[in-house]
Amino acid sequence: MIDFDKIIDGIEMIEFFNQRAGRELWFNKPKEIQDADIQKEQEILLAARDALLICSYCNKEDIE
Repeated sequence: MIDFDKIIDGIEMIEFFNQRAGRELWFNKPKEIQDADIQKEQEILLAARDALLICSYCNKEDIE
């Protein structure tokens, strides 16, 4: 099952860290935490992509 709330929260986290203030806070974190955050970002983006793909297939079936 797709957890849309978790995906949305993750995208909002990525949006924050892409802003200047977020980047400045993030750069002060230890490298291990930065590495974990990068991995988490990748997981969020992949989950979002997969959810969108599933939704696009569902919509195609509804149209046909």
